[in-house]
Amino acid sequence: MKISILMPTYNCPPELFEKALLSVFVQDYDDYEIVIKDGNIDQPAATSQIIRDLFGRNSDKIKYYAAVESADRENHQNSYYDALNWCIENSTGDILTVLSSDDERGDPDTLRYVNSLFELYGKVPMCLYGGCEWINRDGEHICFKQPPNPPIIFDDILRDNPFYTPSLFWNRAVFDKFGLFDAKNFPWCADLDFYLKTWRGIDGIYIPRIIGKYRHWEVSQQRDNGLLAGAEGTKILEKWRALR
Repeated sequence: MKISILMPTYNCPPELFEKALLSVFVQDYDDYEIVIKDGNIDQPAATSQIIRDLFGRNSDKIKYYAAVESADRENHQNSYYDALNWCIENSTGDILTVLSSDDERGDPDTLRYVNSLFELYGKVPMCLYGGCEWINRDGEHICFKQPPNPPIIFDDILRDNPFYTPSLFWNRAVFDKFGLFDAKNFPWCADLDFYLKTWRGIDGIYIPRIIGKYRHWEVSQQRDNGLLAGAEGTKILEKWRALR
């Protein structure tokens, strides 16, 4: 099964973007694509010689597009989920996963292992989630994070978003059934809304293994806009509590 690595990016340092890409290129499973939407049209990632060389050597694996929708030009930081939706719509894989351009994929056999599990379950709408390693800017280990008390149920998501983005994989049947992220109404926390919208209609499978690495460093739009994200997260939780 083909795996689509969805990678929205905006102003990521080239050396971190390089590490994210290399963490995919070293995988021992070859049936994948990397779909990149770059929102920095003033200084796109491809202007870096490091990234341009990587794109050139792996052109058969990469779909790259640099653009910002006109409505978002004055609000670049809020267009992440629009970019993610673009990546989904322009991907061709049977399995989809988000990898931010400053995160890393995991051990070289991660994609092969994930694919073997999805093949067992066929085309039933399914999300696979596992552990996540937190690393610093230099790639050094900080800690391991595991979802609390798996298997996760709907009420667990209502209490506390238990997922780590680099350690989530969906099959395309999830998006065929439920659609895309609600970027218009929830520009900061559309992922939380998506988990709550889909969780009771899909199979959620937990694996006790690290399948992604999250880079914790000084830059984070979510942390820098904590008040906006917090208010939006509260609104989402109130919405789904009312719909229980």
